[in-house]
Amino acid sequence: MTTHYHLIVTPTGKYLLAKAMQEVGIRYTRYFNRKYGRTGTLWNERYGATLLQDERYWYTCLRYVELNPFLAQMVTAPEDWRWSSYRAHAFGEPCEWLTLHPLYFRLGPTAKIRQEAYRAICGIPLSDEEIELQRHPPAGAIVQRPSGDDQ
Repeated sequence: MTTHYHLIVTPTGKYLLAKAMQEVGIRYTRYFNRKYGRTGTLWNERYGATLLQDERYWYTCLRYVELNPFLAQMVTAPEDWRWSSYRAHAFGEPCEWLTLHPLYFRLGPTAKIRQEAYRAICGIPLSDEEIELQRHPPAGAIVQRPSGDDQ
């Protein structure tokens, strides 16, 4: 997206996501500021994280994230968005930075079946309710905003 980004991440430790996001923010801001001869921050606020405990909600989130550029009419097909993992999930394109999630593997016993199942899932339009849940997580969801003292 041009003004924000979405990630679905499964951290392996308690504070690793917060640390990784902090590092990304620092490094990318330095890179961007050097490249464009500017100073200051890039982001309006700290990242927010929602714990995806429900399997169906996880699939909905993945679908939302991967279809978002297409639904925003930034590309003509979901696989055209350069920064998406859609091609890996839907077509099996190798992606060195992506580790396929265990829930993805539940879509079928072979890569071909999983890819077909994922394309079928993505072929079902997101409902207004599903989009609203993405933009405003449910009251019971655990939304984490780092306090800065998560050392």
